[in-house]
Amino acid sequence: MRNVLFFSLLMTTLPALAQVPDTDIFWCDLQASKKKMPILGKPYNITQRTGYDNQPCFINDREMLYVAMDTAGKQSDIYWYGGTAKPRPVTDTDSTSEFSPRITADGKHITAVLIERDGSSQRLWQYSAQDISDESKAQLWLRGTDTARYKIGYYCPVGRDTIVAFVLGTPFTLQIFSRSDTVGRVVASHIGRCLQTTPNKRAISFVQDIGKGKNVLKQLIISTLDIKTIATMPPDAEDYAYLPNGNILSSVGSKLWLYDPQKSNKQWQLVADWTAEGIKKMTRIAVSPSGKKIAIVAETAH
Repeated sequence: MRNVLFFSLLMTTLPALAQVPDTDIFWCDLQASKKKMPILGKPYNITQRTGYDNQPCFINDREMLYVAMDTAGKQSDIYWYGGTAKPRPVTDTDSTSEFSPRITADGKHITAVLIERDGSSQRLWQYSAQDISDESKAQLWLRGTDTARYKIGYYCPVGRDTIVAFVLGTPFTLQIFSRSDTVGRVVASHIGRCLQTTPNKRAISFVQDIGKGKNVLKQLIISTLDIKTIATMPPDAEDYAYLPNGNILSSVGSKLWLYDPQKSNKQWQLVADWTAEGIKKMTRIAVSPSGKKIAIVAETAH
């Protein structure tokens, strides 16, 4: 999982980096149904700048949060985008870097992983969605966690007081935390960065490296901690997202693939090839709550 390693190192050695990937975020219309292949519109570049734009997270079908960083790779902020409006920063911090923004289920708060002032602590914080720019009002989400022991890279909420997190270490581990925990519960290792809530279930999914270059998509049931295999990922794929109907999108290069867990053939199907649009390497994917829009992160052919 070379890309997983790179992005983890990006978060742990950020001040020392001389350069970060030049990535843009694209929006695309989507029509999906259970019986037909999804219909995708033409991807539209919403960032269009030199630098690192990544980690999109929809608020609704019209608004999105994401992370932006300049090419020096010294500091990142959370940005907001709203359809036809120009992207704007919602944090403007000099001494911390924000990553992995998410809106809470009640819409009242935004959570984010911070690389803090000491340059090494990497914890989950919560802001008021009404005043995210005021860093002094941010609160630690995991108040009791040992900062020297746990470096959270990515996370996925599974209720108001529980998260499942990608924790840096050797190897990378999947751990469950509640707000009152001082230690996490390890449930899997050798995992990838992409954690997603499974539609209509109290479960999350993750990608696990099982060796010999093979990545497998797995599902963790929160109530029982049972883990089951969903699918073998396409070669070199480690990012994915669910559509509301339970189908799964994944990206490799300039191509977007679809997996339908209900079909008997269990094969990934090609749904888009955006080579002609100048997209040469896609990574992250996000789907809006209604499934009418998707956002993808990609390097482009300049």
